[in-house]
Amino acid sequence: MDLKQLIEYVMDNYPNRGDNEFKDKSFAGNKVVTVLDSGLKGVDNKQLFLTDGFTSKGSAGNGNWATVPWLALFDTKISGSAQKGFYLVYLFSPDLNCVYLSLNQGWSFYREKYNKKDGLKNIKKVSNYWQNNLENIEYKMSTESIDLQSSKYKGTTLPLGYERGNILSIKYDRGSIPEASQLVLDLIDMKKLLTELEKSFLQRTA
Repeated sequence: MDLKQLIEYVMDNYPNRGDNEFKDKSFAGNKVVTVLDSGLKGVDNKQLFLTDGFTSKGSAGNGNWATVPWLALFDTKISGSAQKGFYLVYLFSPDLNCVYLSLNQGWSFYREKYNKKDGLKNIKKVSNYWQNNLENIEYKMSTESIDLQSSKYKGTTLPLGYERGNILSIKYDRGSIPEASQLVLDLIDMKKLLTELEKSFLQRTA
């Protein structure tokens, strides 16, 4: 499966949050759960981006369908999970009409360290810092806010946390997903930014 096929498979098979199917579709044993859990490990040409020091995983939720399913690439020097640190992640909108390739942060860390209000304030402050201090930003990478329809889903803070934690992103709309070769190039370019961030972050914390 190439990267385009993987993204389109999730969009075509994940239950739409806005439909009754979201609640009715069985979670346990569902193939899309297995596909997401594998992250980017099964993608063709993964050796181009899944290099030494990097790992990948994804999630459809923890026993129940997540509002925002995701596929992530982690630099293990600064993060091994979506709960803490910085990482690259494909964030699928709840209506599955788009997906963002986002340089993002672990919202759970901020949520647990601060109250919700202060956590959101601090994660956004960190996003703003890196937006202004990364050098290898290309024209296709946007610092604009991503829209995961967080205002619709008050029962979870994750969509809002992803929105505030976004540093840079590339948006792909359903029906016009680029070819796999372009998606891989975009991922490699975003990975360069993550590596730049990693080096700067480790220098600052040394």
